[in-house]
Amino acid sequence: MANVLISASQKIPESAKKTFARKALPPLVHSLKFISAPEVRAACIQVLFSAMYHLKSTLLPFASDLLKLALRFLEQGSEKEKLAGAKLMASLMASEDVILERISEGLIEARSVLSKASLSDPSQDVREVCDKLLACITPS
Repeated sequence: MANVLISASQKIPESAKKTFARKALPPLVHSLKFISAPEVRAACIQVLFSAMYHLKSTLLPFASDLLKLALRFLEQGSEKEKLAGAKLMASLMASEDVILERISEGLIEARSVLSKASLSDPSQDVREVCDKLLACITPS
């Protein structure tokens, strides 16, 4: 199912992007509260990452919620969930200015979560990804 949604977000025509985002993403975001299998949650987060990457500003209404999800899974997910959450966060941070403005308040918390993960996560992959993301939001 995740692959179908990822494929749809890649191939959907411009004229249908808003409708797709409005219909497909809220149930997916909501279901993440109840899914207990880490592999399934990671797949759902991958769908959200792909949607963010391909649908861009059509996800503006969901941007803050997506950042909160990414942070939640970075803090308390399995390794796959943490990596998927980091990808979602990267996609949000690499988005258009309107998305960045929408998530700007959450970037302070993001910096804290990324810093903690980059220093103490048991997974080297997670530490490296978080360190790279941290470099993007920490002033030089």
